[in-house]
Amino acid sequence: MKIKLIKRPNGTYIRLPEEFKGEEVELFQLKKGYYLLSALLGEIKEEKKEIKKERKKADSGKVLGKLIDIRFQERTVPNLKKEFTKEELEAVEELIKGRKVHIFKSRKYPEGVYSIDNEAFKNIPPKREREKKEGLDYENQLKSRNYTIVESERGARILSEMLAKERRTYSGIKGFDGKYYVMQNRYLKRVGEKILKSMESDESLRDIAQRINEDEEGVLCVLRILNDKGEVKESRKGLFSKV
Repeated sequence: MKIKLIKRPNGTYIRLPEEFKGEEVELFQLKKGYYLLSALLGEIKEEKKEIKKERKKADSGKVLGKLIDIRFQERTVPNLKKEFTKEELEAVEELIKGRKVHIFKSRKYPEGVYSIDNEAFKNIPPKREREKKEGLDYENQLKSRNYTIVESERGARILSEMLAKERRTYSGIKGFDGKYYVMQNRYLKRVGEKILKSMESDESLRDIAQRINEDEEGVLCVLRILNDKGEVKESRKGLFSKV
């Protein structure tokens, strides 16, 4: 990241990013002529805590529906650890606390299998109704925000069916994290051009989003497509640069 120097009669200064909130910073000399400027370590740890709080929670109703759709013998604890995201597993724990889901253990299922309470079964709409609502949620996000991130293959299939007649106006890709990144083509073009313009090496998602004044999730969607096209590369996890 290039930063302009501010020259004054009494010295030379630089304007620091917003992360540097305290009155002091750390300055390390790496070698002659090269320095590393960092916020105090305590301040960096505190910021990580704040970011962690912003992590989204999975919808417990959707997770319960997803559990119901899995056959009982395949609904084992080891299987769900492989198939469910961290957020979905946390939602399962909440369902267990609410006595809507139980873990049943036996010789056949020594590590446990998830059993769903009868009352919970009654309150869940039929599968087709749930799929239609899930698809509408993603479609509404696409119409209102120009992009959406679909968490599962099933969700991507439902959305694809709903957008069949408009497919040429959208672009999408499956990321290495198993999520599907879908956006309107005009949004991809507009945001993609803003990202590539004056892009610096090894920029974080947060820095890029702040630089072009766009939502981080939307920028991530576009970066996934640009990476697939070979216009952007992810040099290290979370750091992007122009090819």
